Parts: sequence; C-alpha cells; structure tokens
Amino acid sequence: MATPASRSHINLAASSTLGTTRRLRRMVHITRIPNRHQVDHLDFVLLNPPLETDAPAEAQFHVLTLVHIISHKPKEDGGGPIVAFVAKSYDGFEYNLSETENGDDCMYRADLDYIREAAASVAIPSRFQGSTVPRYFGSWTFPLAVGVSNRHRWVRMILIQYIRGESMLDIMLRARDTDPGDPDRDGAWEKCGPLDYRLLPPEEERLDILARIIEGEIAIWWHGGVQHGDLEPRNVIISRSGPSNAVSRVAIVDFNAAYVLHRCERGRRVLERRAMGSKLPISPTERYWSGSAFNCRGAYHDWIPESWVTTDPDVSNARALDWLVARWRDYRTTSPSRNDFSAIPPTGL
Repeated sequence: MATPASRSHINLAASSTLGTTRRLRRMVHITRIPNRHQVDHLDFVLLNPPLETDAPAEAQFHVLTLVHIISHKPKEDGGGPIVAFVAKSYDGFEYNLSETENGDDCMYRADLDYIREAAASVAIPSRFQGSTVPRYFGSWTFPLAVGVSNRHRWVRMILIQYIRGESMLDIMLRARDTDPGDPDRDGAWEKCGPLDYRLLPPEEERLDILARIIEGEIAIWWHGGVQHGDLEPRNVIISRSGPSNAVSRVAIVDFNAAYVLHRCERGRRVLERRAMGSKLPISPTERYWSGSAFNCRGAYHDWIPESWVTTDPDVSNARALDWLVARWRDYRTTSPSRNDFSAIPPTGL
C-alpha cells in the first residue's frame, strides 16, 4: 500500500529541552466521559490529533510503500547490498480507545510511544546502532484518508533497520510447545505446556546471550543515557548466520517505554553523580547484583540453566549471582565495583 507523500518530522522530545512527557497534552480520561461507551473511536482520533512541531527547515518528502519490510537497492542496476527497513507507525486509531484501566486515551499513548522511541533512537550513539540496537533512519509523518470527504488523520512513523532473526520469547514459547504466532502470545504462559530444555539453545549459548543482553543494556544506558524500561524476552532479537548457524547478533529493540536520562530531572541527577565517578561503564555485576531478573521467577525464567530452577527463589537467585561474579570477575573494561565482588566465594548451592 503506497502512502501519500511522507515528510521528515521533528520529534517533540528532540525539539525540547524538557523530558519526553513534560510537553504532552493532558490525556483525556475516557472513563470520566459521560456515556463513554458511545464514544466513536474515529471521531475521537480526529478531534485529538498528534502533537505537532514546526516542520524541518529542509524537510524531506518520500512516497513509501508500507509493507512488513521496506527494501531498497541503492543502485539503479540492482547491484550492491539490499538495505532493509521496518516502518513503525504510531496510529492512535490502531490503539484501543482506552489503553489502561486509568482511561489513558489512544492518542496520548500513541504520542508517548512515538516520542519515547524516537528520542531514544536519536540519543543512542551511532557506534551501537546496527549492532546492539537497530540502526535508526529518522522520524516521519504522513496523512491517511479516513473515508470522510476531504478528511484525513496524521500518523507518526519511524524507520529502523530490519533485523533478521527470532525473538527470545518466540524461542521460549516454542520450547513449551506453544505457537509463537499466537496473537495472545504474551499471555500464553497460562496455557502452554511444560518446558522442554532440548528445544532451547545449549545452556552455554543461552548464558552467552544473557551476557550480551546485559552488556548491551549497560552500553546504551551508560554511553547514550537511555534506560530501556521494558527489557523483556520479547524485545530481544537473536540472529544467526554461517554454516554452523552460530549466534551472530543479539539486538535490543522496541524503545517505546524508554527514558532518555538527560531529558528528565531524575535522570539528570543520575548523570551528574556519574560524571563525578569513573569514566568507564559500571560493572555488569554491580548493575545486576540483585539477580532477580535471572532467577526462577524473573522474566527469563525459561532461559536460565535448569540447575538454577528451584522452588526456593533465594536459592535460584544465589546461583544467578554466582554466575554474575564468575562471568565478570576479571572484566577490565568497566569501572571498579564499589563492592569487591571478586572476594565473594561461590555459594556452592
């Protein structure tokens, strides 16, 4: 489907020195509207358009074909590498009219998702784009006809690199004999079967992938000042390549829940404290010392070694901490830990 001319767009957060939510309009609490069940979704979208900023001084215009992947060959003869893109649109009409029990309206949520993701993508240094995270190709906006004479709604969009791979969540669901294509896959744990470790990657490879997630999260947090905010298995893409089908890339995606630290007061205080300390990133052991993300009740419960899974979360947590200490005991590319983790012996649990 070809869109009308799409133009480059200055993201609201990028045009402001304030936080990513400070300049959002006040949300419309759907639950407080009389006869709210009679509110027409399309009418609401048209009455509450996305927040606007001034057009770029030298705006770019393109006609894009919206499919799952947008491919472009840079040479007319078709030679050279194929550059593949994903277009992520933030169309309030595609959101539920009321997104939460608090009544957050669909246009507020669409604006917030777009602003956060675009602001985070701009903040992450280019050396991590195309490896730790998808490469970012800018923010765009385009009009969509709504079937009403001479009326349209504006939709925000970002273009990012397409990463060929599989989400960690899909791998975990398949190991429980659950279809990753299930539209309710995020809630599929309640109806899935027992975990079959034979259908997961080998334990050593799983731990290496966990380590790459940790190091990637620290890299974008330390060097880009971006707190992902939703680092769940569904937001990790694992790519494989070569005859051995080895893991070639572990990428963190979906930044619509992210915070850019220098754009919010609390984040600026974090950056100020950090500026007075080491210039090297924090130790992975220190950053993840609680271990709760990797115990038997954490988000990665199906990914951790089977030996970590017990009925006692404290025991599971201790085994995760043993791994953290052992993995980064001699790690020299980060700042010294405030605690001497190297002196902590294994628990032996």
